[in-house]
Amino acid sequence: MIQNCTCGHYLYPLPPGEKYCNNQEFPDWAYCYSELRRSLDQRESCIRMCKESCNDTQYKMTISMADWPSEASEDWIFHVLSQERDQSTNITGKTPELHIHLPS
Repeated sequence: MIQNCTCGHYLYPLPPGEKYCNNQEFPDWAYCYSELRRSLDQRESCIRMCKESCNDTQYKMTISMADWPSEASEDWIFHVLSQERDQSTNITGKTPELHIHLPS
């Protein structure tokens, strides 16, 4: 990237003395980067330079869902959380919900 676009992409380590791409100093860096990514020569060069990984693990994607805390552990969770906060075991209100969405 530095050889072709004169700046480094912010997602990759930067060699000493080089600068990360920005729109003020390198106004055409985004175009250069996109052209570089499409370049067959660049892909072949990267394949030749990059070391082959020692091992490769593939994971099967699964989707699951569960209520937390479960009914079986709800009283215990409230007790533990109350002790940690130095409060009584009588917690009023609803249990907070946490939704985690991971990009696909």
